[in-house]
Amino acid sequence: MNTFSEDKMDISNFVYIIPPYLLNTYLGSRLQKEVAKEYPELALSNTLSVNSPKFFKEIKENEISSYQYSSHPEINKLIRDKLVDKLSITGVLGMDPQANLSDEAYIHELSEIFKNRFMSGSSEGADSSEYTASDKQIASLLDSPTIGEVILNFPDMDQDKAKFSLQELLFASRVDNYIKFKAPKSFLKLDDGSSFQYALPLTWVPLTSRKYLSYLQKNLNLQINNEDGCSRVKLSSGDNYHNYVGNDSHDESIYNDAVYINFIGDKPIHPYTGVFYYEIEVEQHCTQSTFFKSILKISDSLISSNISSSLSAGFVKKKISCDTHSSEGANLSTETLISKTDLDILTKDLLINDKESTLNTLVTDEVNEVICYKPGVIKGSYAFSFEDSCFYNSVKNSESIQRLALLNMNRRLSSLSRQTLEQLDSGKISLDVPLQSNIQEPNPSAKVIKSDVVGFGINFIDRSLFLTLNGVLVKVISNESLKATNAANNYFNLFPNDYYKSENSAVYPIIGFNLNELTKVNKQESEPTTLDIKTNFGFQEFKFDINNYVNKYQEANEKFLSLSLLQKVDSNKTSNEVNEFEKALLNPNDSSLTNDLIKGYLVHEGYLDTLSSFNKDLDSLSEEVGVSISNKNTDSILHTSQASNRDTIRKYILQNQYDLAIKFLKLTYPGVCSRGNDRDLIFEIKKTKLAYLLKNYLELKFNLHNYEFDFEYKNPVTEEVLFNQAFSYSLELQGEYAYDDNLTSEIQDLAAALLLKNKNSIASLPKVHDMVMHFFKNVKELIDTINSSILKELGFTKTSKLETIINNVNERISDLSLKYYDDKFFLMNLERDHMNV
Repeated sequence: MNTFSEDKMDISNFVYIIPPYLLNTYLGSRLQKEVAKEYPELALSNTLSVNSPKFFKEIKENEISSYQYSSHPEINKLIRDKLVDKLSITGVLGMDPQANLSDEAYIHELSEIFKNRFMSGSSEGADSSEYTASDKQIASLLDSPTIGEVILNFPDMDQDKAKFSLQELLFASRVDNYIKFKAPKSFLKLDDGSSFQYALPLTWVPLTSRKYLSYLQKNLNLQINNEDGCSRVKLSSGDNYHNYVGNDSHDESIYNDAVYINFIGDKPIHPYTGVFYYEIEVEQHCTQSTFFKSILKISDSLISSNISSSLSAGFVKKKISCDTHSSEGANLSTETLISKTDLDILTKDLLINDKESTLNTLVTDEVNEVICYKPGVIKGSYAFSFEDSCFYNSVKNSESIQRLALLNMNRRLSSLSRQTLEQLDSGKISLDVPLQSNIQEPNPSAKVIKSDVVGFGINFIDRSLFLTLNGVLVKVISNESLKATNAANNYFNLFPNDYYKSENSAVYPIIGFNLNELTKVNKQESEPTTLDIKTNFGFQEFKFDINNYVNKYQEANEKFLSLSLLQKVDSNKTSNEVNEFEKALLNPNDSSLTNDLIKGYLVHEGYLDTLSSFNKDLDSLSEEVGVSISNKNTDSILHTSQASNRDTIRKYILQNQYDLAIKFLKLTYPGVCSRGNDRDLIFEIKKTKLAYLLKNYLELKFNLHNYEFDFEYKNPVTEEVLFNQAFSYSLELQGEYAYDDNLTSEIQDLAAALLLKNKNSIASLPKVHDMVMHFFKNVKELIDTINSSILKELGFTKTSKLETIINNVNERISDLSLKYYDDKFFLMNLERDHMNV
């Protein structure tokens, strides 16, 4: 029972912690286990209210300090200190620098004025090429050797860290855009303030040249948010748009038909995911501010009855080719001739918005050109186009370009080049269904254009892509259709031959779109024209029944594995002990070994009541079916493992009789109680007793059960009595363990609960919050620790045979899925599908 109730959940306002269809996979089951370690109740429900304190809240732009120099806190402080030193010694801060030190706005303004001069200075001996926008590289700056500038000896400055020059730190901290678009790890926030490490895409990050990204931010108010569990890319024509549009002819090239604004997922997708699926819906509100012209380019409704958007979406390899000349007659017979750029590093470098940069980054002219190509044309990308309802395969597309170039070299063959575009472009496949947008009900103030809900999936089981339209599966692109005839392009195949190499098989979801040129603006209209590209990565319900789709492949895998096991049983004829044991384990007609394993587990854990019930059930079943079921006497193992004693201790603790548990443990197992062990079990039991007393006090004081009436309180003891009990016991423990500062500190951390004034303040004390939220989880862990310690003292193994088998199976499945990419084990949730009782 959860003793700390959060704000009541609005059923219509929740997100999935793990997309439900992924729970059919090994990856999903592993993620669920990780959640269970922190929050067992959330792992069970797999849902999280967006109003919950555990839901990740995005930092609003106005919450980010306007005077931040770096996203890395330590480097940010160091830059600020060095700026003050530099400005002070050069006289910029005046005759009395101390008088201006508290004016952060003034210091930041001066830093912007002199920034270029600071960064243009020389840095002899420093290898500036090692500094990029990567988090890890930024964080490792403080450990990198370099020759720094002259360091002033200020008392509060760390001399080891201060040896880096201001120029080097400024180069490494150009992360203004990076801070703004940095994606969270997951929606689930842990008690320590960090995020749960979710392994799949959660949101979009820009894959757009710096000049276009800057233009989108300044002119079209680019925003990417995840407030409702769906990732949204939003653009709008606001006041900033009026100020910038038409003023910079260089930026107006963004309206070129060949230019695509691209975004990719924040994390890659690996084959062990099994199946990955996401859905997109586009909504545009066109107002008088742009004379009802949309931001995202669409077909003219006067010319075509079907309104189509200039949007493409699909998947792209983790490493792409940014060699713009590789497809023009170049000999690509070997992969070594193809330059490859890692999108994970590239997207971070693109977010460094510093035009004065002299660092050698990945963002070259060729890269800027390639990342503005249409998804499906970028080498290594595969995408569906809303505009012409076609699928584009970049590998085959490049081959058709080469073939066309060769044909044009020979005049006698030039007539062949007059074939239709469909015939020439072997990478273009018609979807046979239009991906439309529809104008909603007439509105005098705005024209609302809404697209169909289009879904895109990648299936690593049969190596295919699939497309859905408004919840209906409409197209499957098979692996044969995806393959290129040129073997040299294997690296950029979506499913390469060297499938087991993770760097060759990881992909990102990708979207890209064209923009309308909005040259005329009605400045009198306050309501802006907006674009909202809504993407569901699985944290809300899909239109498409993806669970049914995945279940079909899972059932096929289960049949295959079952047949393999039966074949193994039939072929296992050897008589050695290991194979006999394995044969008995695999034989579905012999339950004796399984029963013995279950009994062994119950004895090992000390569940004697459950063991007794299990034996009775076996006896009843034996009589019912008329077949003798092996039910060996377990008295011997019960006696040698002293299961009765372990069961007694467990019951004492579960009944909150901690003093009796301590007394029994000291009398029966003095060796286990020795302070020389890894954990002082007596202290752990006493700390649990203190936690129990404090929990009772907080529950009554703050009504954590949300009782409405006084008679609902089961404990007749008053709040004052509970306070005195907890306070007295905390003083007693502090006096008993005064010799150990660490143990005393643990007691004081819990006792701080007595100082809380309101319910909301519980979250401000992590140890107290954990004590209240996870009390029963902590009690179970204590019981398991005591049980394991006693068994170790008696010479038994830490785990039972049943647990050992299950752990070994889990390890093998993990290796087969994550290491060897065996697609027969991608869709396997061992606990749920094969161990349900």
